[in-house]
Amino acid sequence: MKTIYLDHNVISSVGGIPAAKDAEHQRNHAAALRKCGYRFALSAWNIYELARSNDIKHIEQCCDFVDVLDPVWVNSNFSVKAQEIDRYLAIEFDRIGPVRSRSVVPFSTTVSDMWSSYGLPGDAKLAAQQGVLAELRTYLDARDLPAKKATS
Repeated sequence: MKTIYLDHNVISSVGGIPAAKDAEHQRNHAAALRKCGYRFALSAWNIYELARSNDIKHIEQCCDFVDVLDPVWVNSNFSVKAQEIDRYLAIEFDRIGPVRSRSVVPFSTTVSDMWSSYGLPGDAKLAAQQGVLAELRTYLDARDLPAKKATS
């Protein structure tokens, strides 16, 4: 399956405020790509960038757009590198019969699985399992930010 990584600027300009002039066209294009078998990937950095915004409405709209995209999540590069090294070394050092097939997993289908690739403590994993986007919305409600100021 072909995967397209989306930079935060795409999420912000297509899903957020102010939306790009062609935002609706971009949304339709993304839907068409999904129908053709493409998937979209986001990373922890996308979540960080979104959390930096001071406009609740912008963040909510971006979260809604992310929900529609139903992306895969890019795992920690350190975790992926460790898997690649393990797979490479298994050929030489795994002497327990035939070499076990070890696949490298660069993407997760859930945010909690992505967070677990970072080896976070239990509390962070629990927050991820409860849904990062929902957690972000709760956090923003607590910050009581003005909804009119559009910054990202």
